Amino acid sequence: MKSLGQLPEWQYTTLNGLIPSLEILFLDVNRLTGKIPSYLGQITTLRYLSIENNMFSGTVPPELGDLVNLESLTLSANNLSGELPLALANLIRLKQLRLSSNNFTGRIPEFIQSWKQLDALEIEAAGFTGPIPSNISFLTSLTEL
Repeated sequence: MKSLGQLPEWQYTTLNGLIPSLEILFLDVNRLTGKIPSYLGQITTLRYLSIENNMFSGTVPPELGDLVNLESLTLSANNLSGELPLALANLIRLKQLRLSSNNFTGRIPEFIQSWKQLDALEIEAAGFTGPIPSNISFLTSLTEL
């Protein structure tokens, strides 16, 4: 399958001028490559971000932790690796997190307990090792694992 390419290096000011209150960004199934752009973390109005089923690689940028209004984050079916950055603990409004079919390393982070509103956590074939952290019991809204 041929790559479509990378996301352009937009300037947030340009994006903000065009769409001052962008809440939903779905870039699913576009054969996008490269790293997830860190500038996405500047679009703090985002509530839903999905880049599922592309060819992104590398680590998740810690700047995504600046998306304090984010309710749904879908990174499934890419070639992402490394550990999840601690900055994601800031996503306290997160209701859905989908990470399946990637190449992450390490354990599921302990900071998942920060996501008190989480109702869906999809981590099938994400690459994590070890047991599911016991503090997952703090996620009382969780209905899908």
